[in-house]
Amino acid sequence: MSKSVLPYGTWPSPITADTILADAAFDRLPQVVVDGADVYWEEKRADEGGRSTIVRLRGDAVESIVPAPFDARTRVHTYGGGAFAAADGALYFSNKTDDRVYRVVDGAAPEALTPEDRRRYADLIVSGDRVYAVCEDHRGEGEPPASIVTFDATAPSEPRVLVEGRDFYGALAVSPDGRRLAFVAWDHPNMPWDTTSLCVLDLESGAVETIGSDASFADPSWSHDGALHYVSDASGFWNLYRHDDDGATRLGPADAELARPAWVFGSRCHVHIADGAILAACCRRGTWRLERIGGDPIALPYTEIFSVAASAERCVVSAGAPDRASAIVDVTAAPKVLREGQRLTIDRGSLATPELIEFESGDGAAYVFFYAPASATHVAPDDERPPLIVLGHGGPTATAGTRLDLSGVQYWTSRGFAVAKVDYRGSTGYGTAYRRALDGGWGAYDVEDCVNAAKHLANVGYVDGARTAIIGGSAGGLTVLAALTFFDVFRAGVSYYGISDLELLAAETHKFESRYIDRLIGPLDTHLQTYRARSPIHHVERIEAPILFFQGADDVVVPPNQAERMIDALRARNVACAYEKFDGEGHGFTKSSTKRRCLDAQHDFLARVFGFDPPPGVDAVDLR
Repeated sequence: MSKSVLPYGTWPSPITADTILADAAFDRLPQVVVDGADVYWEEKRADEGGRSTIVRLRGDAVESIVPAPFDARTRVHTYGGGAFAAADGALYFSNKTDDRVYRVVDGAAPEALTPEDRRRYADLIVSGDRVYAVCEDHRGEGEPPASIVTFDATAPSEPRVLVEGRDFYGALAVSPDGRRLAFVAWDHPNMPWDTTSLCVLDLESGAVETIGSDASFADPSWSHDGALHYVSDASGFWNLYRHDDDGATRLGPADAELARPAWVFGSRCHVHIADGAILAACCRRGTWRLERIGGDPIALPYTEIFSVAASAERCVVSAGAPDRASAIVDVTAAPKVLREGQRLTIDRGSLATPELIEFESGDGAAYVFFYAPASATHVAPDDERPPLIVLGHGGPTATAGTRLDLSGVQYWTSRGFAVAKVDYRGSTGYGTAYRRALDGGWGAYDVEDCVNAAKHLANVGYVDGARTAIIGGSAGGLTVLAALTFFDVFRAGVSYYGISDLELLAAETHKFESRYIDRLIGPLDTHLQTYRARSPIHHVERIEAPILFFQGADDVVVPPNQAERMIDALRARNVACAYEKFDGEGHGFTKSSTKRRCLDAQHDFLARVFGFDPPPGVDAVDLR
């Protein structure tokens, strides 16, 4: 069947707000836990105020086992993760509403195991009759102290502190005999992807042994024979090692990353399976695949893997790809999809797939995943090139990712836009040197790479360089605002809870990231002029392009004043901008009503900027 010809950006699309929000169980890859033959994972309930529930697959039955109004999330490190564990048929979860840990057994009402006293718990694991967790204590003033605690797995009890004194803890792993607890610890100004300590606690004597403290350690685990395994970036990549009396032995590929930056708890990239082998998620140049260490890759149609979990009976992963729904997949034998994040009825011809492009920026290379427009029903005139949307990811120590992104990518590509997801210097998935290439350069190098990505794509004829916009959230929001401030490349920008004042961010942000900028820029007391030089709020007179701001009213990572001061300054100069603020939302939006409004408002905004007809039936943004 021949396709109809319409200009880029005007194609009718099967991907609408209804399509994106309908029956979406998870749009981000969830943590997976396996208990015997049972599989557990987290799902969002956007129509229930954005709460999270834990879903269990037992046999062929899938059921939610955390009833409303419980919200199975944790606020440790603000970003949470690792909010649940399962053992012997019981589920343990942290409830965001009161920060207590609850136990659920076979349909009974959740039973609280910890006191309601402003202590928060994450990275839950169960061994025998004990629960182990990272604890963040908010009972006092100032920064909340961290510790590793244990409490009874069967009845309410007072948590007992096992380890304390470091600023942060994570990645707990109990040995098969239940006698040793491995963990990672670190202190300000480090982040978990900088320099950390790998430690082992003897649960009987209380003695702590430090295995290493000169690299970024991650994901400790124990083999069935009781040998400690861990990931370290000492080689230049996050590689897997086995530790024994003879020292450390590297296992698996040397040119791949076997860990993710620990923004959240609960991501495990390798497991020891029943036959004694190790199954690992490995990332090369921003793309993931599943491998049996020492063997061949496992054939899966997925390019991103977040969580790997195993028991004696089965092995399961959460995985995503650009052209199919994210899924929980059993990989014990032949891969079998257990649950999809949502049911897709979209023609594959209307789903864009990325091309990884390396381009020159700064003193070396940077990377971009380029999505060309895709439609099963329409094409553009031969002499036209598509408008471009550049996406700058958050973090900034993170990655663009390649899983299906209906709202950020496919909504636009199916309408005739091109989308470029930039893995700027500082991104993960390309080795330690590239991850550290942003040190000292945040607010400059990331911006330069996004600008140069747009220029490169225009120069090689992929896009129309005169019709470009840039979108980003959090750290990516800083990239948006700085690109519009210091370069004349983009015609418009959309900032999701973006940073406009680096000095203010350093003074106001939460504990986990309170010293993050020390490495990304430098300590505030010695680099104040650099902070101000890179902060868009101090250079508003250079901005001419219109900007759409989205902001959560309850955001403690990037508070609303970051957007509101910027908007006041822009409107004082008569630069067009629009502001959409959402009550009950924090750093990252969870409610279906918020997500719908963001998509509609963004479409209306970009249509007006590029001269297209606004979407029908949508309330226009207040652009003034």
